[in-house]
Amino acid sequence: MKNLKIAIGLIALITMINACEDDFLDRTPLDQVGATQFFGSPSDLETYVNQFYTRYRFPIFREHGGDYGTDNAITININTRLEGTRTLDDASSISFGDVRAANYFFDNYKRVEEDYPLEEYQQYVGEAHFFRAMIYFSLLQSYGDIQWFTTTLGTESPELLDPRTPRNIVADNIITELDLAASYLTEEKTDGCSRINKWIALLIQSRIALFEGTWEKYHDGTPFGVSNPDPDKYFNKVVEATTAIMNSGLYDIYSTGEPSSDYHDLFIFRDYSSTNEVMFWRKFDNALGKGEVAFRNQPNHQGEWPYDYGYTKQLADSYLCADGDPISVSALFQGHDSLRLEMQNRDLRFNQTFASQDIPWFIFDDGSTFSWGELVYDLLNTSAQYNCPTGYPARNWSVCSTNYVHPVPRLPVRLAHQHQSQ
Repeated sequence: MKNLKIAIGLIALITMINACEDDFLDRTPLDQVGATQFFGSPSDLETYVNQFYTRYRFPIFREHGGDYGTDNAITININTRLEGTRTLDDASSISFGDVRAANYFFDNYKRVEEDYPLEEYQQYVGEAHFFRAMIYFSLLQSYGDIQWFTTTLGTESPELLDPRTPRNIVADNIITELDLAASYLTEEKTDGCSRINKWIALLIQSRIALFEGTWEKYHDGTPFGVSNPDPDKYFNKVVEATTAIMNSGLYDIYSTGEPSSDYHDLFIFRDYSSTNEVMFWRKFDNALGKGEVAFRNQPNHQGEWPYDYGYTKQLADSYLCADGDPISVSALFQGHDSLRLEMQNRDLRFNQTFASQDIPWFIFDDGSTFSWGELVYDLLNTSAQYNCPTGYPARNWSVCSTNYVHPVPRLPVRLAHQHQSQ
């Protein structure tokens, strides 16, 4: 009897092992989501492309979108790239992680076609094209010639050994990506802070076309030029894209009829959903309690002091005088002896960009004020927060108020950028 029980037990155990081998242990991990379980609905596509809405692509930095470290503005740290002293030791490495993430979308998203019509998910396809274009534009700016990949690769993929793609072909591919993005994205203006639209894709396309067109024009015949340059092709694309935006009738230059303050005021609103000049903006709402901390917690006093930043004299000198002439020929220019003199008889945006001694720095509840001259200029270059390496402190983005607790939105995309590109 004992042997019989043992035999029955062994038979049962073998049966269970065979069952486990067949299907019991062949289960989808509960803590992971693979491509075969994802990309099955429009909401899956939306969730996936949400990862590309980051502060790196829609900047909120103190540098106001990256102008610092250029010929417009600098920090106390020398930009080795601009100086021409960058070496391999301090050069950044090339990362294709974001390229792979974008390509992964295109390798898998068509699974949604089985159950949903295109109009239910085309917005997210357009966004994926848009972000792949932006990812590659960043690489183009940094490296010029760069390998162009449109599918995910493995460690043994032979494409990894392909030579770099010439920069003009990369630029053409980027512009094509943005044409595709525009064809899928919504034409609605939307609230301007949730999801991109067709017009933002065209605006970015115009910037990239202008960038590549001027690069090919002014680097022709140099080691940084391209074979058979065709800058006019890109300039024509700029006109085409920006004309479409203006003809949409959705956007216009912000104006209340007060040119002496409108330009400054545009940068300090709490909400831009009804401001026609702003095409895309970063909304901050601490109550949301989600997303990147830096995305939602950006105080409005970041322009309170110079903090080791400053606009350059080259930028200041580029502002025209009130008669429309540059300072080099205008009889209205008062000289460089002081910022007060430089501001006289200039384009009204000069006084709204640079903080002179007379500009209000702090406004109390009773209406009394302290000026930059009273509280900042006397302390310039005495500590990090008061350090301005150029002597031209920034005024735009600065809010002079007793209330420093609410975040101020940021404007990665404005219609004026389009007008300035033409």
